Amino acid sequence: ALSTNPADLAGAVVLAAGPRWAKLVDSPADLRELTVHTFLRRPEPAEPAPRPGIERIPDEIRVVVLAYDNLPKLQRVIVMLSCLEGVTYAEIAGMIDRSAVRVGIEIDRALATINADPYAVRAALDMITWHVPDPVAVSRALRRHTTRQMRRRHRIGLVGVAAATLLAVLITLSAVHRPDVEPRQSGVWA
Repeated sequence: ALSTNPADLAGAVVLAAGPRWAKLVDSPADLRELTVHTFLRRPEPAEPAPRPGIERIPDEIRVVVLAYDNLPKLQRVIVMLSCLEGVTYAEIAGMIDRSAVRVGIEIDRALATINADPYAVRAALDMITWHVPDPVAVSRALRRHTTRQMRRRHRIGLVGVAAATLLAVLITLSAVHRPDVEPRQSGVWA
């Protein structure tokens, strides 16, 4: 429900979990928290992809789903956790590092923007989350995220090597091109 591309988000979560994946599968609360953090860290796509199957949803629910998809990321997280998952404001506050009052304010703003009550939002979120992402699409997304991460690490490594080389050259040049200092003759002060 968080992302219009659930396979992409699932691939990012699997990559973020790394070797902890086996433990997270048995702990839904930890997996939920990792999913929320991964979603909040990921950059927002310039053009959001249309949600698959949106045309099969009734019009009154489709309006709620489209309004939900246009919410800011933090409000989407809070609405999904509160309305769909039934997580308390205090638990949400602990997950997203905000106060419970801020969570209440954000959910009120989100529901006002969506222009629906929590029950209508829950019905809409139930409809868009009933099917699991395709495993092949999740695998492709994981491969794409892994490749992107490896490229980023490679670029950072190249910048580090270039900076270390430049530092070594500067130190060498400063050591080689030292000004000649003539020692003072004994007894001469001028």
